[in-house]
Amino acid sequence: MTTSPAAHQTATVIFDESSSAISRSTRRRVRARRAAFTMAGGSAASLAVGLAIVPLTVGYLGESRFGLLAATIAAAALLEPIDLGIGSALVTLVGSATAPHGKARTAQLVRTAAKLAAGIGLILAVVGFASPLLVSWPDVFNATSLGSAATRSVLVLIAAAALGLPLSLVDRINLGLQHGDRVGVTTVVGWLLSLAGVVAVASRHGDVPWLLAAYLGGPLVARWGAAVLLVVRWLPEVRESHDPDRATVWSLVHTGRLFFVLQLAVAVAYTSDQLVVARVVGLDAVPDYAIGARLFGVVTAGAALLVRPLWPAYAEAGAAGDVEWIRSTLHRSIRMVFFGSVTVGVVLLVVGPRLIGVLSHDVVNTDRGLLVPFAVWGVIMATGNAVAMALNGLAVVRMQVIVASTMAVTNLILSISLAHVFGAAGVLWGSVIAYLGCVGLPYARFVARLGRLESP
Repeated sequence: MTTSPAAHQTATVIFDESSSAISRSTRRRVRARRAAFTMAGGSAASLAVGLAIVPLTVGYLGESRFGLLAATIAAAALLEPIDLGIGSALVTLVGSATAPHGKARTAQLVRTAAKLAAGIGLILAVVGFASPLLVSWPDVFNATSLGSAATRSVLVLIAAAALGLPLSLVDRINLGLQHGDRVGVTTVVGWLLSLAGVVAVASRHGDVPWLLAAYLGGPLVARWGAAVLLVVRWLPEVRESHDPDRATVWSLVHTGRLFFVLQLAVAVAYTSDQLVVARVVGLDAVPDYAIGARLFGVVTAGAALLVRPLWPAYAEAGAAGDVEWIRSTLHRSIRMVFFGSVTVGVVLLVVGPRLIGVLSHDVVNTDRGLLVPFAVWGVIMATGNAVAMALNGLAVVRMQVIVASTMAVTNLILSISLAHVFGAAGVLWGSVIAYLGCVGLPYARFVARLGRLESP
């Protein structure tokens, strides 16, 4: 039986398209695994530096000043949404840019985003440095007994955030290009520089603002080096001078606006706890909470290094209509993250009190009753992040904005109310209850709906 030329050509096209799809799928997984491996080093370095601060500083700072240091470090996360969502939009837009004009489109997005971020950073610096005229920062941090240390620490935060706005785009660009390995290397170098700076300041018994500058300065220096490599080697197309066109600006702003609201809600919902502890329970209670958060940060950081590289991979798969890859990858990542975080959480729950005592030279003695909600929080956050990466990559942001905003309001109400009854542990239980009700249920529904979709 002979095959007609037309049939043979059709079969060849189908085979080529199938092979191309398999190749893309394999490439996504390979890049994600390589990124996860190198970003693991970055997460480990971040956690190591965060824990190293405790024995280096708590002894000479005392609980109140160490509490201020921990609270201001936590407050740094509240400034992340100040980029108006441009960084997150860049990950999704770069990740979905395809050949043959992928590099040109990416370069155009990068140039425009950098100019927007630099402008926002300048505005932040002007407003931030004028803020002490209107805001009593010692009162905000419940640190009036520490003099001007709180005000000076806030000014350090603002300076680092303003300088870091355009530099932070480098990590987002590399994530969008599915080169999370570069992000991992940059992160490791940054935290090593941070550790060196903290050691130098602590050896001279430097006060909180100097420690904060050393802690935040390391990642800024490393990202500056990565920015030079990006312009010179990784994406030299960005050196071409072109004015931002309205379409690119609109694309970034339109995609970023929902990410901005999402990041703002997430910042309030997930990173305001230490400020609530400082205001409601007292600044002296922050060390217990902060060290526990650092320790159980292993759970969420470990999950993030596995799932974060999947964000741009989901974007590419979504653009290609590869529903089966998205579904199988999401289910696999949820299983891995859940069982892994449960295992690590149980181990930390057992060894946590003794480990905290060793790290703080027995200055801080954390009760296991505070560590239990940390373990539960770590598991649900890690599992939720696996779903969030798929939502980000598929640009399903509106739903995340709604659930995160609801979670933020509910979390603040519950955390403040329960803090009055149960102390610092009540803040965490408020977060757990709010997350399960406001975020967990909608995320579970999304996963179920994705399972019923058919590939085009």
